[in-house]
Amino acid sequence: MKNILKTLLDHSTEIIVGLFILAAILGIVKLAYRRIESYFFKKVIYVYACPQNTQNSKCYKVRADYFGGAWINEGNDYEPGYFEKIYFDNGGYIAFNSCEINDKTYTCYPEDDKDGIWNLQISEVVKVKK
Repeated sequence: MKNILKTLLDHSTEIIVGLFILAAILGIVKLAYRRIESYFFKKVIYVYACPQNTQNSKCYKVRADYFGGAWINEGNDYEPGYFEKIYFDNGGYIAFNSCEINDKTYTCYPEDDKDGIWNLQISEVVKVKK
């Protein structure tokens, strides 16, 4: 056991350098994989959209356009940004000026005031071929 420990201590610099190089190579491979994946696939975001401040309001699961860079980081936490539009099955849509986020729920303010304020929560993200 002492011989193994002594050998490891004698070669600690080489081991640390080797681990550093391995970590760098794995980081480059991960970055390349993400680039290739983003070239062939796009993310389609679905949200639960509920009108705010209306009685008997119905929520809809709809497709949405998100603006603001990466919206889910490695820890699956939501990062700031806002939804530009939500699209209904009948062909209609609502465009938003801005959104505020509070505990994974976005409160979005439409361009047209008659559309009312909407609460959006991310339902799922689907990768589809471009």
